[in-house]
Amino acid sequence: MRPARAVLGLTVAALLLGTLPASATIDAPAEFDITTMPEPTAEQIAESVSHFSTEGSVQTIDTVETEGEETVITLTSDILFEVDGAEVSPAAAAAVAGLVANVPDGATLSVHGHTDSVGDDAHNLDLSLRRAQAVGAAVSASRPDLVLDVQGFGETQLKTPEEGDDPGPARAENRRVELRFKG
Repeated sequence: MRPARAVLGLTVAALLLGTLPASATIDAPAEFDITTMPEPTAEQIAESVSHFSTEGSVQTIDTVETEGEETVITLTSDILFEVDGAEVSPAAAAAVAGLVANVPDGATLSVHGHTDSVGDDAHNLDLSLRRAQAVGAAVSASRPDLVLDVQGFGETQLKTPEEGDDPGPARAENRRVELRFKG
């Protein structure tokens, strides 16, 4: 780095850290020694650190419920798929394989795709079917013994009404793929 750039960078850093008043000027010596910079105080260091929390930002890929004699694993489409997409990533396929590991041998597994109500009915029906087929392919790759019943329902079976001032959370809940089996 050239001496003039180094001095400019250090001057800006000193101004940001508050060790120099804004009106201060520095004449660049021919050779600049970084050891002449004052050490920042603990307070200056603490003020310069940003804190980040992951609370509320980590979502699970699935929920498991029992409906009568049927087990329902609901996969969150927002985590599995890109917007308007139906491709399952290798990581998501591995997660799906783990979720179906305990399905009884030779069982019939229904794979039901669902969308929210945004868009037209035909598009949503097609998207839900393509997503169900993609998840079905991931299941077949890990559990070829299962008999699959793959269907897309589009927006015909909303889990939550998409009403009110903020329908976003309800729409997210409605975008899902369900894995259903007896047992």
